[in-house]
Amino acid sequence: MKINHSPSYYYRLPKLARLVTINMYTVKQRGGKLMKVKLNINSNLNEEKAEFWIKKMTTKIEQITKELNSKQDFLWCYQDRDAFQVKYSDIFLIQVENEKTQIYTQSDKYIFKERLYQIEKNLPSDFIMASRSAIINYRKLDHLKMLENGNLVLVLA
Repeated sequence: MKINHSPSYYYRLPKLARLVTINMYTVKQRGGKLMKVKLNINSNLNEEKAEFWIKKMTTKIEQITKELNSKQDFLWCYQDRDAFQVKYSDIFLIQVENEKTQIYTQSDKYIFKERLYQIEKNLPSDFIMASRSAIINYRKLDHLKMLENGNLVLVLA
């Protein structure tokens, strides 16, 4: 997906008398179709809202709506008997090892007390299934390394 970003524009709206930033994007979708995206940013809003005008529901739009509806941006994970909130943005890898779900961040390893398929349902779209036993945060992916046998190794940042 390719995003072209237009510069932000500032307008003083006479009725609202509030400063609004309007960001305009053109997003290139699969098949080369273009979708225009407009974000109106106003810190004085009482209530935020999002409205989509689409021809049909796609998996990408489903992912976006799932993320917009998500109230939680972390997982409750454990080290020994202590529970920690681990933000999705800090997670590099979620992997099943010895029938336990492990959560890896840059500096720590945690246990998550649910199965991999249960976590997958609630993860933001930054996460992709790398194998039946591993989910990676693709934003933490540095590069792919091709092995001589044709397998790929994911190198995380």
